[in-house]
Amino acid sequence: MTGTIRKATILVAFGLLAASTAMAGIPNPANCTWGEWINVVGNLDGTPDPIGAYTVVVHDVYDLPILGSTVTINFAGASDLRLCTDVAPEGQTNTCNVATAITNSSGEATFIVCGGAMTQGGLLTGGAIGAVEVRADGYYLGVISACAYDLNGALTGGGGVTGADDAAWQGDMGLFGGAENPDYKCRNDYTQNGEQTGADRSAWQSLMGLGTSAFGCTYCP
Repeated sequence: MTGTIRKATILVAFGLLAASTAMAGIPNPANCTWGEWINVVGNLDGTPDPIGAYTVVVHDVYDLPILGSTVTINFAGASDLRLCTDVAPEGQTNTCNVATAITNSSGEATFIVCGGAMTQGGLLTGGAIGAVEVRADGYYLGVISACAYDLNGALTGGGGVTGADDAAWQGDMGLFGGAENPDYKCRNDYTQNGEQTGADRSAWQSLMGLGTSAFGCTYCP
């Protein structure tokens, strides 16, 4: 091998090493994991309902966990939902549309998003499937769907999950009129199967019975 070829080979090797090093610690969507649905819940005396726990796992191109990655869940596309600004688990912050958390040494960022939905008065038809965006360090990971248990919270100022929300669910489904409303609303799909049926109402009733989402909070306007 001539000196020129040897130098060129060394330079290429250093270049590949530099590129490899630069890619380490950068989120790689193919190696990250996250759930397809997130529950927007209430709280009990300031403690977010644990049924809303949602985890994003961030790994780099080498499938290694990334410590300290900033993960955001952006609800701007789910225009019928509002987040709480005053109730969130330790280490998580909320704005009107975005929940933010930082990954631990395992690359995990766990959220519990408290908030509510608007259902009364025909204001909105409900956020669509895949309306919520997930990012890590600004890198796009994917989209997810969101349902909410406090269905009139964004209108009433955050009253928690109560019987009034059951009435709101029935109103969304058109049950007061004797027939189901064919206009699918993601916020009511607690079985998270792309359909709205009595099973979703049963799931809502189960959560209400636990009492862990009995309290509301301050929602963004």
